[in-house]
Amino acid sequence: MMQVPAMRFTLSETHAQNLRAATEQMLNLLQRVAEHHEYRLLSTADRNTLLKEGFAHDLVDNLVYLTQRDAQNNVKLSNDKHCVGFTQVVYDPSLYADAAIAQQLQSASSGRCYWCESDLSGNGLATDMVHHFRPPAGYLKETVLKRDAYVAQAYDTDNLLYGCAQCAEQGKGLHFPTIDGRHMPDVGLADERPLLLNPRTENPRDYIRFNPLNGQAFAYDRVQAYYLHKQVKQSEIAGMLWQRPDLIPLQKDPSGNALSSPVLDAEFAAWLTELSPNEAAQLSRGQTTIDVINLNRISLQRARLAHLQALWMAMQFELKNSQTSTSSSNQSSIPQTIDELPLLAQRQFCSLSLDAIATWHQQLSQAQSVNSAQNSSQSSPQALHSGASDDSCIHQNSNQQTSVQKSSAGESDTEESGTREGVTRESSTEQTVVAANNQDKSNQDDNSQEPT
Repeated sequence: MMQVPAMRFTLSETHAQNLRAATEQMLNLLQRVAEHHEYRLLSTADRNTLLKEGFAHDLVDNLVYLTQRDAQNNVKLSNDKHCVGFTQVVYDPSLYADAAIAQQLQSASSGRCYWCESDLSGNGLATDMVHHFRPPAGYLKETVLKRDAYVAQAYDTDNLLYGCAQCAEQGKGLHFPTIDGRHMPDVGLADERPLLLNPRTENPRDYIRFNPLNGQAFAYDRVQAYYLHKQVKQSEIAGMLWQRPDLIPLQKDPSGNALSSPVLDAEFAAWLTELSPNEAAQLSRGQTTIDVINLNRISLQRARLAHLQALWMAMQFELKNSQTSTSSSNQSSIPQTIDELPLLAQRQFCSLSLDAIATWHQQLSQAQSVNSAQNSSQSSPQALHSGASDDSCIHQNSNQQTSVQKSSAGESDTEESGTREGVTRESSTEQTVVAANNQDKSNQDDNSQEPT
């Protein structure tokens, strides 16, 4: 996920008036039926009365007025809640997702899904890709749907995102958890603290990054906090993880083999359990977004691994040339923004591409340093072969996955200081792609892996 540039919508006066009028009438209707009559439903006569008062037919027909009870309880409870709101069909896409709005949302990300960064340019009309951040039809709290929370945000252009159906509908849907459990209208919009990341208002890379060894998203906010706890400087954490992706905790390849060491995983899991409830909530935004949106679904992992393979092949020449540069210039050649990425990586999976390219640069620089040290010391049998060329260092891959799996917090200082060989290479990526495909073939239906 990448932050989407800020945008201001230029709407015609007629369109703006229609949005305000639609919102105002919905809120007026909710106010009209705000008086609670416990366990009562609206009769036909009640709805006819509302129609005579001038409320729109589609609003009255889709008005929800009932008493909700936890499905696990079958007796009257004092916490039974009166529920007023609208069904999803009442919200008119021709108002909040017309061609002008959809085009602006699409252009802001160059046609990528705001969440998973898949290229949506060939997926149909842009108007079909416009979704809400806060769900106007209500949010799920345990088994109860709270319908009155975000009615006013239905036609608010600040509440709109551009995304694929897998992320927005099958993943997010009506889920909208908050850090402290409080939602509108109990708190104001400015005081609500969503757990889900909004790419339009914040930088997702502060919370979510990607492991180039398996193409999976991981909760960078948690991992960064863990290494801060381990006394690693904040300015060094990103570079450390690029150089050593095996230091990302709780990682597996598509076949289920561990990429991170059991010692690291155990220490990380123990640290999580020691967090206070408030600390745990504050550090759960990245992981919650990954889980709710389902950013590591099988189809996405396959697509990311294929993208990494294509990106590696496209960048081999540039990466080889970077070995002849100085350490400082090599660091400066690592892309920092989308515009600095190769064109292939600008079309989709930009955040993944940033992490992968940074990893390749870091590991190539490390390999170059090892080779230089060997050449100056007339070779060392435990390091890379002194006669190996830079090109052979790029393509050497036989021990990549093995060395990742063997790394742990208890390994020697020599390994920790950077004698790991090679980079994430083409054939290594091919093996991972094959592993992902083999895993997927074992499923009866790929769609069964998508969230419902």
